Amino acid sequence: MEKDRVVRLTTPGVGLALSFAECLVAGGDSYGLLFGAIEEKVVSTVTDSGTKEVTKVNIDVQVYRQLRFFGAYGKVEEEVFAEAVESHPQQLIGWFVFRANTPMRVSVKEHSVHAQLEVLAASLETNGQCSAPLLFGMLTNSATTNNSTQSMDYRFVSRAGEKLPFTSMELNITNPEHKSQAEYGEFSAFSRLAQKSEDVDQRVVSFTDIPSQELQVLHSFADGQQKRLNDLIEELELADVEELKLAAELEALQTEHASLQAKNVA
Repeated sequence: MEKDRVVRLTTPGVGLALSFAECLVAGGDSYGLLFGAIEEKVVSTVTDSGTKEVTKVNIDVQVYRQLRFFGAYGKVEEEVFAEAVESHPQQLIGWFVFRANTPMRVSVKEHSVHAQLEVLAASLETNGQCSAPLLFGMLTNSATTNNSTQSMDYRFVSRAGEKLPFTSMELNITNPEHKSQAEYGEFSAFSRLAQKSEDVDQRVVSFTDIPSQELQVLHSFADGQQKRLNDLIEELELADVEELKLAAELEALQTEHASLQAKNVA
């Protein structure tokens, strides 16, 4: 029987947005661990060529926890890493880095850190949980010259072995299906669930379940961006007024110049 393996990577949109906000507030490069759930099931499909057995794996990144667990030269602090993993209720999925205004390519130091984490993660007790290659997420942001536009971008990669190259993984962002803001209070945030749901596609997000401190960081970031936008609009309005004023002065000078030329000719 032919066998195949399909891996799907998902994350809640609110969790990814909150991670960006926390990294921007922290300033500089940020690092951390990814936690969530891995679900695996085997299904059989029948095609014209025969029966195919497909293993479907869903990697759900639910928590982006900021943590500096390695030194300046890329040496992983094993005790810090082990304590963080053991104290977290969810499964270790991988790790991430936030680097502003940098290309999303794995650096030499990040290669070294990832290799060390692969060894440490392999020694962890899985307690019957499904496993998958360690994930590495790269987050970045960039701005236009006048900071009028902020761009957020990300890339997630993994590899099947130490000597194999990294391959990119498509990230599927899950958002609340309901559109009415009045219903947000009824949602339950699966990024905070103690147990994983039977059907990951049915999970929904609740903004009320986000800790107030983290929610305040997100609100502060949004307020800051709105204030910057308002300031830019005010600057543009003042620039328009100044432009009209200069145009009127230029027109008056051109008229005066034409008059002087006419007198000289006469």
